Amino acid sequence: SFSPVLPLAERQRIGAMWAFARSCRTMAGPVLPALAGAAGLAAGQRRWLGHGDVAKCDSASTGPAQTGLHTKDYRSIPPACQLMGLHMCSAGKRIAVLGGSFDPITNGHLVSACEVVHSGKADEVWIVPCGTRPDKPTLKTPYRHRLMMCNLAVDTSFGSRFPIRVCDVEMLEPSALPTYDLLHRLMEEYPDKEFSFVIGSDLSGAIAEWDVGERKEWLLNECRWLVFDRPGFDMPTELEMTPNFTVVNPMQGCKLAHQELSSSEIRKRIKLNMGNMAMVEGLVPPPVLAHIVRYNLYV
Repeated sequence: SFSPVLPLAERQRIGAMWAFARSCRTMAGPVLPALAGAAGLAAGQRRWLGHGDVAKCDSASTGPAQTGLHTKDYRSIPPACQLMGLHMCSAGKRIAVLGGSFDPITNGHLVSACEVVHSGKADEVWIVPCGTRPDKPTLKTPYRHRLMMCNLAVDTSFGSRFPIRVCDVEMLEPSALPTYDLLHRLMEEYPDKEFSFVIGSDLSGAIAEWDVGERKEWLLNECRWLVFDRPGFDMPTELEMTPNFTVVNPMQGCKLAHQELSSSEIRKRIKLNMGNMAMVEGLVPPPVLAHIVRYNLYV
């Protein structure tokens, strides 16, 4: 027997990805080091592996033996970063999930996040960069860059106790999680939280197209939604009659701050101006711009 240190869901994700990479012999060279960097474990965290060639698992758990994850493979992984769980730092109960590609994160995203907090509709906002998206060929920036830019933006734009955090739950996923799966993953890993998903009024009418069957019914009738009134798009009147949809309103006597600034606008300005980063100065946090320049992104 063994005593697992990592959460079951995390072990399953790592094991499945590792097994897939091992099966792709022709691409194993470039894939395995990248996966090791993303999912590497410190030596003390490898105790849950068995001592044979293949880790032995009891019948009640799904672990390395069922995914093809061999002990000798894990022992070859150097110490690296882990998933940054928010269990130790998150004190709020009502969590607003602000998902997106954040390629890159902009001042507009940060304004939306802080206005959710100011509205009192949530105790915290979790910015969740999505994994890779085969359906979105324009998303070429590696996940780790986008995650780092989100952390840089939050850490330098808000006070250390302002309740906005970055969640890397999709880091080890082979592709972006659909909204249904993302929210259920978060509910599984943080059962004491109440999650809502933030969308704009331009997308509220398209939720029925995001999934099918029981999953679609859950999204429409059970999922909690926080809806921003976006300029140029009418707020659907039926939302006011639907209990699981909540409109993000400003504080009494104030107006909701808006900054219509998309990631695609940032990328377009950089490309059209031949990499002249001065054209996006002030539109993204300075550390994010420094990261873009340092790693030559979007040129």
